[in-house]
Amino acid sequence: MAAEKVTLAAEYFDKAVKSQVDGKIDAAIKHYINSLKIFPTAQTHLYLGVAYSLQGNYEKAIKECRIALTIDPECGVAYNNVGSYLLSLGKDEEAILWFEKAIACEEFEMKYEAFYNLGRIYEKKWELNSAIRCYSRALTYYPDYDEAQDSMLRLAALMN
Repeated sequence: MAAEKVTLAAEYFDKAVKSQVDGKIDAAIKHYINSLKIFPTAQTHLYLGVAYSLQGNYEKAIKECRIALTIDPECGVAYNNVGSYLLSLGKDEEAILWFEKAIACEEFEMKYEAFYNLGRIYEKKWELNSAIRCYSRALTYYPDYDEAQDSMLRLAALMN
């Protein structure tokens, strides 16, 4: 019975991802919710949060990430996503903590995104040395990250 539940939940999850890729966000949300009713996972909550964010519903997206973190407290993507959603809401100061938590997660492979977003916050605050350090750290994780390279060049030109 448990294996059947996991399989059915995975089928709904797969339908949700396909719907989301096809731009059918409402359908994706329904499929994610159906999957969660059967077998809740951190990943499904995380993806449901992304779907909500695509609709501009950042509060719901944050809620889903927080639920994902109750299931998997080391889910660096969830911390990073909360930070990104907070940025979209104009809550830059609150976002800093979430990006720092993402960076602290050992298994988080996209630390460059969190460092880049921290750099954006510091740049907005005109803390340019801190911004440069963050962009530089982003580039140590992902040397070909165009946005971080462009930001470094822009700040270097601004400071000369």
